[in-house]
Amino acid sequence: MLHYLRALACVLFLCFLIFLGYVQHVQNRIDRFLRDKAPTRYASGCRYAGCGLPLNETQVRFLYEMAEQGDAEAQLLYAECCRKGEGVPQDDAQAAVWYRKAAEQGLAVAQFNLGLCFADGKGVPQDDAQAAVWFRKAAGQGHANAREALVLYGMAIRNE
Repeated sequence: MLHYLRALACVLFLCFLIFLGYVQHVQNRIDRFLRDKAPTRYASGCRYAGCGLPLNETQVRFLYEMAEQGDAEAQLLYAECCRKGEGVPQDDAQAAVWYRKAAEQGLAVAQFNLGLCFADGKGVPQDDAQAAVWFRKAAGQGHANAREALVLYGMAIRNE
């Protein structure tokens, strides 16, 4: 009977080690995903605040490094983090800076969000003319919410 208990203990211990290995494997896959794919996939679905899952400080730091290297989607995501205070102190001015960097690279969502910053005076001086410029750029790329914003804020829709 003692031999069976020892054998069972060994089997359970091996199962535990295999489980730990699996957990490490999953964590490695998550880290690799965050490093290689997450900014792109996270940003592609972003339309408004509150999309995606909350990011931790390590992920935000990673986004910042990618944003500094000129990745437009990382710039958009870092701007969202600044606007929401997610992983960094909440700062509308910094959000507007990063939205602008992404918007200048042609990212429609960033153009729309920068338009909102100007329309509402969040992080930048309120400026309807600048808001209209950025809304038009986003609308020109098919961003439906930008077209709606032009109407909502009473800005003429015209092709430039």
